[in-house]
Amino acid sequence: MANDRARRWWGRAAGSLTGLAAAGGAASGTNYIHNPLLGVSVAAAGALVGFPAGLAWDRRAERLARQRQWDDLFTDGPGPGPGGHGSPDSTWYWLAPWLAVVPFETRRRRYAAAVHQWCTTRQPGRVWRLTGDPGSGKTRLAIEIARALREDERQSWTVGWARPGRGAAGVELAAGWDRPTLIVVDDADARADLGELLAALDRTAGPQTVRLLLVARDFGDWWTAVQQPLQTAVDLADQGTRLGTIAEDAPGQRVAAKQALASYAAKLGTDPSGRRLTGITPGTPLILLHVAALAAAHRPGPVDVADAVAELLAEERAVWRTHATRQGLDEYPQVTTDVLRDLLAFTTLTGARTAADTRRLVPLVPALHDAGPELVDRLNAWLHLYDRVTGYWTRPRLPGVIAEHLTADALAGNTDLAAAVALAAATDEHATRVLAFLGRAATHATTAAAATTTLLDADPERLIPLAIRTARRGHHHLDRAIATAVDRHAPGWSTAQGLWDLLPQELNVLTHTQIATARACARTAPTEADRATALTLLADLHSRAGRSDEAITNAFAAVATWRNLAEASPDTHRPNLAGALIALSEARRHAGHFTESVTIAVEAVAAWRTLAEADPAVHRQHLANALNSLAGAYRQAGRIDEAITTAAEAVALRRDPATTDSSVHRARLAEALITLAEAARLADRFAEAISSAGEAASIHRDLAFTNPASHRSSLANALTTVADAMRLAGMHSEAVANANEAVSIWRPIAAADPVAHRSHLANALTALADAQTAAGRYGEAVISATEAATAWRDLAAVGSVAHRAALANGLTTLAHAQSLAHRLPEAVASATEAVAAWRPLAAADPTAHGTHFATALVILAHTRRLVGRYEEAIATATEAIDLYDSHPEWHQANKTAAEEIIRLCG
Repeated sequence: MANDRARRWWGRAAGSLTGLAAAGGAASGTNYIHNPLLGVSVAAAGALVGFPAGLAWDRRAERLARQRQWDDLFTDGPGPGPGGHGSPDSTWYWLAPWLAVVPFETRRRRYAAAVHQWCTTRQPGRVWRLTGDPGSGKTRLAIEIARALREDERQSWTVGWARPGRGAAGVELAAGWDRPTLIVVDDADARADLGELLAALDRTAGPQTVRLLLVARDFGDWWTAVQQPLQTAVDLADQGTRLGTIAEDAPGQRVAAKQALASYAAKLGTDPSGRRLTGITPGTPLILLHVAALAAAHRPGPVDVADAVAELLAEERAVWRTHATRQGLDEYPQVTTDVLRDLLAFTTLTGARTAADTRRLVPLVPALHDAGPELVDRLNAWLHLYDRVTGYWTRPRLPGVIAEHLTADALAGNTDLAAAVALAAATDEHATRVLAFLGRAATHATTAAAATTTLLDADPERLIPLAIRTARRGHHHLDRAIATAVDRHAPGWSTAQGLWDLLPQELNVLTHTQIATARACARTAPTEADRATALTLLADLHSRAGRSDEAITNAFAAVATWRNLAEASPDTHRPNLAGALIALSEARRHAGHFTESVTIAVEAVAAWRTLAEADPAVHRQHLANALNSLAGAYRQAGRIDEAITTAAEAVALRRDPATTDSSVHRARLAEALITLAEAARLADRFAEAISSAGEAASIHRDLAFTNPASHRSSLANALTTVADAMRLAGMHSEAVANANEAVSIWRPIAAADPVAHRSHLANALTALADAQTAAGRYGEAVISATEAATAWRDLAAVGSVAHRAALANGLTTLAHAQSLAHRLPEAVASATEAVAAWRPLAAADPTAHGTHFATALVILAHTRRLVGRYEEAIATATEAIDLYDSHPEWHQANKTAAEEIIRLCG
């Protein structure tokens, strides 16, 4: 400190002496000042001028020192800093978001404006969360937010991207400035120093001049873990931003892709006319639109979005070879194009911070084991075809979606490369980063699951637990790969138990890994009770995954075991038996066996009620779960009044203030509200249905913002129920909006795991078609219903009774929409298929399916009349009327419609 004061004093003194010397020299060098005393006066005046000059010199030095500190802690943006080596020779070069080749999307300006207003008007909260799937445009939006703040003439904002490991020091530096600062933390979920950064923000006093923009795919379990050590809650903004696709429908997506094509063509100097993009859907991510547009700009003709990444990868191989020739790599026959790909994938995953690390790591790559220093240096020079990640000597920085496809393709089945990656990623932190990278790849690269399994096989004991932890931090697309590895390595009881303890509480998260782990537990269980516990869990998981036959088999075995154990030790095992009964009831219900499901659930509810009366603190919520299951069974069995009464009791129990604080219990309350809403809708109690489903949607929307992987699917279910209720209540435009949102949520989920979720997408599409039909948007309704019916046909071919009923329902919706769109021959065909699908279902279970069968008969009669097939129309309408006469408890409006069809045919 004393030295600092001395430097400041000498700086000011130097300024004064400079002024004195300058003034004296000027005075003596002129013929106008002859009086020595006057010369001294002028010199003194120069000193007075010089002392402020010293102060200015000091302030400038401080500013320069502070700027050096800032540059050490921050970058100006996500792009390469000084020393970046990216070359426009690369096919991928122009995809970088910081190059801004494609103008910023108008649709996204409102998101940038919201953050700008939050900063400039000092709205509450110091942390804004920006989320979105990989390739949704998060980095580009952050760049635009930074640009707008820096250019704001009313306020002088400083914006910086925090360097890894330096965030806390950056916050402390910014807090000492007299100007507002926004710190951007990109890939926040991968930042090991985020907790320290947030703690430093909490320590800063004074006005809220430092704000954080955290950018991540989601804010799920990893965000909860980061906050736990903090002494105070994070000061979050009242809102946040979640990015989806660039447009909500395929036409809007095509417009965005066409604009991108024009931009890339202009940059490359090609003619965009005659170049066409195909395969664009409402769920296509922004990055894939841009990849396809760039591929189309490189060559004339059509480019399918699904093939665009592979096309660019293929073109880049020629660039690799040309650049390898420039670096003299043709002298080394082992350096093939595939080896260059492996090197690029390896260094992307691992990286080297120094030249020495590079010389140590590169020879780990297969075919490069004998590489000497000269070859390693040439290979490193070859890697400079691409920008490198800040802070690394060797780690290429590729466009995310390209890097993920490239790495997955290289690693899948390549056991030698996987062993090299596992060896290089020696620390848990490094291995977690590699697994997170593969988790992002799994959202769009078909080879990512195989690549992840290959890596896990290289060191299963260390990597499988790390993979589960990584998946829980939001990388849920690792699920299938982890499950495959667990099945392949068949862990013993204690290892399987350890893996199970790592898994999340929610049964709809990491379902495949939970199934594989529960299966391992059941296979290696040391006691009957342990095995029955695993089988109960396995049955529940299989039901949720749509694997009804396996669910029933496991639940039957679990119930049988628990009955025997409960007879010998009722106090110990009655709760276990009651839980297994619920699992069996759910398995039956998902298989379409509604009557059996009701019988089993009634027994379970009675058991839980007795237990809850004896120990309410322990068992009331178990009773609520059982009641919710019974209500669902009642509803699907057509016993609507009982369903409403039972669901209302479940909701009341789940509103217990002692249980509604956690996200798990809030989600269970929402689940009960959905069950109540679905039953109320079928009883024509539309206001009650809308209210209950709306509350459930609100809960799941809140939960989904922080943990979308766990709750977005539940939000979509709630929105579908809201849409159905609104449609029946005459709120047609609102119904379409909610159903559209549900479909947009399900599309990427179903694309990632069609076995588990294609049925959910088809259900949402059916609801959307119904809403569009009610709103008079018949052409759109036909498109939605056709897509739904196609999905249901595939599912029903190998699925359960429930899937066959869903197909019949989808065909009924399609026939109705086609008839209103005046596509009559198609309507007759769809209605005929619907009646054929409903007939055996109604014969087997008239209570559950009879009304639907009768409705399909009325629609078939109507379409046959419209095409002039009057006798067939009369016969079909008569069959429907007979059904309604046999069941006076059914809603009779369609009977009147059938009678009108007969009258018109006469």
